[in-house]
Amino acid sequence: MATFFSSSSSLFAFVFFLAHHAPTAASTHYHNHHKLKTLNFSLFQQETTNKTGFVIVKGVEAGTAPNFALPFGSMVVSMDPLTLKPDPSSEVAGVLEGTFIASTLDGLRNLAILTLRIKQVMGHEGWVYILGSVHNTKVSVVPVVGGTGDFLFVQGYVTYSPVSLKPPSFTYKFEFNLFWPPYATPGSY
Repeated sequence: MATFFSSSSSLFAFVFFLAHHAPTAASTHYHNHHKLKTLNFSLFQQETTNKTGFVIVKGVEAGTAPNFALPFGSMVVSMDPLTLKPDPSSEVAGVLEGTFIASTLDGLRNLAILTLRIKQVMGHEGWVYILGSVHNTKVSVVPVVGGTGDFLFVQGYVTYSPVSLKPPSFTYKFEFNLFWPPYATPGSY
């Protein structure tokens, strides 16, 4: 009987150790432990049809779409100013260069392939790259897939939301939620 209790006590101790010390996917301890460098800020995309954004491929009409939606498959290229405030005449803090492709039949959802050149926002300058699906009239969350300059190795996401949809001008808010992984400390690259 002593052998049974001895081995089961060892087994219990081992299982207890694993339960309290094994890493889990839901744990946020890793991020807090390494004190990741984070950066949160907002910029506003100011687009004007046929001035900063151009339809270069007209898609297929597939039903009724609002006047701020494009036919399915349409491709728009943009070179829009990014301002610090929703007002189009506010200070420019960067430039959006990218392509939007209407990816739903109602024309309200688009594949966005974007490069955002950021000029001195909170002491940071460089490029942030975004790839994801955005909605014309609803909030969308899209991943940041990389960056250069001060944004080298950056990760995170951008919340993309409409502010003003008054054709031919459109304003969208970009809320940046960025972080750098532990290996991307200054001087490591």
